[in-house]
Amino acid sequence: MERCENLLNEIAKAFNIVRGDQENECDWVFRIVYSLAARMGYASLWDLIEENEDTYGQSVSIEHFKERIKETLYAYASIYKQLRVKINRDRIDMLSEDVYDTYLKTGNLYHQSYRVLASCPASAAIKHITFCRGYPLEINQFVSGAGTYLLSENGQQEESKAISLQEMFQLSEVSLPIYARQLVKSQQWKSGNISVLGMEYLSVPGKMDREYWRSEPDASLRVSLLRIGYGGDCVYYIYRRGTEGFQYNELPGWQVVDGKYLQLANALLAFQGMLPPASYRKDGNRIIVHIHYLYPPAEQNFFELYSWPLTLDKKGKYFYRVFQRDVFIAIKDMFEQLGYQFVEAGSNEV
Repeated sequence: MERCENLLNEIAKAFNIVRGDQENECDWVFRIVYSLAARMGYASLWDLIEENEDTYGQSVSIEHFKERIKETLYAYASIYKQLRVKINRDRIDMLSEDVYDTYLKTGNLYHQSYRVLASCPASAAIKHITFCRGYPLEINQFVSGAGTYLLSENGQQEESKAISLQEMFQLSEVSLPIYARQLVKSQQWKSGNISVLGMEYLSVPGKMDREYWRSEPDASLRVSLLRIGYGGDCVYYIYRRGTEGFQYNELPGWQVVDGKYLQLANALLAFQGMLPPASYRKDGNRIIVHIHYLYPPAEQNFFELYSWPLTLDKKGKYFYRVFQRDVFIAIKDMFEQLGYQFVEAGSNEV
């Protein structure tokens, strides 16, 4: 058992996964094994299926990638009994799917006909953190969650690969208040009322719920969104209330599909000072974060790429995340520039 513990310590050291001051052993082991499984999945992209196959453009099946992650999780769960408290067969399947989805949505994988291959190398620096994607396995990188990064004194990176973090992960390049003002200004407002069965209005969720939509308008919002469901699909509208009465305009599908309405929702709430801030708690080199309102898809995927789930229930895993301190500070600074807010919680709060 001592040999196994030494192995864990070596992996943690190589990945720069530092145990939190109050972090229990099960949570720490889970973080190490989660990151290792993600990296093993990534390494499987270079598995040669046939002898003498050229590695250029090498691809593997999606199942091959997922199975490597599952095999790693099963192997370490069989060694470390404390892990069995946190992960079982269903959760191993879920984690494999989550890592695959996160890698795919953040551009770490290219997809082609049921196969995947590694993306081209790219990096972006914020302060002394260089966020990496598509780097060869022989380059040593630290790991936070499933995302890789390098540490440096000055945040320097190779000029040929130097792109912005926004470009690298398709993040918004304008702040939430500016986006909201542009959104409101660009509408062709129509006066009148909409009254259709099944209408839902965007609302400001309370601290203890995650209900984003309600049957009545939120009185605290002057400008907001409403949606009308049609056979599983929804048509979204932006509306405002003021001296000219109720005005509205239908939003194009591309602007709201696949959760993209969250870009509009975050912007409109922030513009009116109603967007709930994320809270975080320091635990040595571990930072525990509670997102109180989901980010737009690109920002949410990036946030999840560089963090671990604190809880593994199907909804909570999106809202409760764990970061390495240096990575969190860099991401927090960038998100704050975009208009998102963070508040430090007490020692027993998140």
